[in-house]
Amino acid sequence: MENKFLKKAILTFLAATTIGLSGCSDVEAKLPEAKQDEPILNVENITNNNLQQIYEALVTAGDTNSEKVLDNILYIYAKSLFGSLYDTLNEDGTVKEEGLLSIESDDTKIANFIKIHTIYETVENCKVFIAHLKDSILNSFYSVVTNSSYQKRSVFKEEKFFVAQTAELFNLNRPTSFVEKALDGEKTYKDAEEYFTNLYVTYQDYIERSLLPTAYRKALVEQYLLDNNYGALGRSYARKVQYIALPDIENKDGAALRLVRAYAEVVLSKTDEELKANGASESKIATYRDLHFLDKLYKGYFEEAEEKTFADKIYKLAGFKAFDAKVDTIATYEETSYGKVAIDYNNLTNDRNKTGSTTDFTSSGAYTKEIGLDIKTKEINATTKVTQGWYTSSGLSDLASSIKTRLFKISVANEVDVLEANKHGNFGWNVNGSYYMVPETYESNEKYPYCMYDKDSKTWYIVKVEEAVKAPKLSIDSDQNYTAMGKSIRDIALNVASLLSDTDSYKKAARQYYVEKMALSYHDQEVYNYFKTTFPDLFD
Repeated sequence: MENKFLKKAILTFLAATTIGLSGCSDVEAKLPEAKQDEPILNVENITNNNLQQIYEALVTAGDTNSEKVLDNILYIYAKSLFGSLYDTLNEDGTVKEEGLLSIESDDTKIANFIKIHTIYETVENCKVFIAHLKDSILNSFYSVVTNSSYQKRSVFKEEKFFVAQTAELFNLNRPTSFVEKALDGEKTYKDAEEYFTNLYVTYQDYIERSLLPTAYRKALVEQYLLDNNYGALGRSYARKVQYIALPDIENKDGAALRLVRAYAEVVLSKTDEELKANGASESKIATYRDLHFLDKLYKGYFEEAEEKTFADKIYKLAGFKAFDAKVDTIATYEETSYGKVAIDYNNLTNDRNKTGSTTDFTSSGAYTKEIGLDIKTKEINATTKVTQGWYTSSGLSDLASSIKTRLFKISVANEVDVLEANKHGNFGWNVNGSYYMVPETYESNEKYPYCMYDKDSKTWYIVKVEEAVKAPKLSIDSDQNYTAMGKSIRDIALNVASLLSDTDSYKKAARQYYVEKMALSYHDQEVYNYFKTTFPDLFD
């Protein structure tokens, strides 16, 4: 059904209900070639007999300053394009329109949904958007998990967060119990739901009022780039990477070098069949190839029997010195992070006349040594030296500059998808189907040049490149695009657009585009002045 709002409706209504700004006479800005019968918002769920929702979004839910008006208008408009995450309800509580969460696993429902929200065009595009939006939410919640305000001794306590948000007047659905879970450096934002009780239900009000307005406005900028500046995505040289940075181990000369190279020899250089022949189960192969496993080797804390057995083979090749389990500590190796803690702990003595560990396990008597050991163990396990995700050259500030410079060269984008298995390029090697960066120069007989050392930071790196964008790969008409490679071109394009959407110039261009598209009329001097200053091209 066509929306019945005319372009003057929204701010005329605000003036009539005393928005509380300057209260001056109407000042109307005529937009170029605006048609009087164009809707102010393409909102299917808001009709001209339901202005209260507009008023509450623009006034009640936000400050009455002009920028807040703009932000709230854009949020309403974005929801009209993409649809709501949660179900839209009638006054009697029945479902008026199912939200994205309700339809995400049902292709038939999605097909009906995109008949109304035509921005998606295809079922697949809608699925990609849902996944992208959920990633945004999970990222936000994972930042909560890693925030020390909601932790105690490296254990995330959900109830702390719940109480803090109810104090901020969010109407949350209290669960019968709360999660208390130790932080794990091997986890990523994808695992955020493990730390919360029924995340999307318990925290619906928090998600809707705190996270979604920003996420939807960001989605508008991303959509603007997809529709109006698609070429910028290909020119971004965006990279999807996973890399590890392991500093030299203090007082253990060459230990980090030996560990990194042993990992390359035992894991990365071997085929899946060779890994299985060496004791790796089918289900663990991906775990071992993930650089988080090397990070775990560096930390030295293994509780799972199969992983410990496999890790022992790498430690043996690296020449690490085994340290047997004691009363309170598990078996490990002296060169590892946990190994140092375990050695210090087991050097403790109850004889006050003897010197024991140099590590204070009791915080000057605040708790027992056993509790102190548990705290330090959890602190080690909570850390990670792995970085992963999508980046442009403006990111990855912690990566060694010599590696970063090479990473964003066009040659990487040329090599990453075309090198056959175990072929060597000038910028990287394909090793059993994965592409790893190599330095500019290395010895001709070097077996593992992708184990790179940065002398300035005294750090060992392995950098795996999963995607390297260039224009032809994102071109719909190219026979060399991501679709031809069996990948989702929409998913990759949206991830790249997300990186660019934080650029001020694109944000401003997108805002101007959608303000012009909505053909607003202005009935308050302060609102008019703000829009005219922000979008001068829309005014004569």
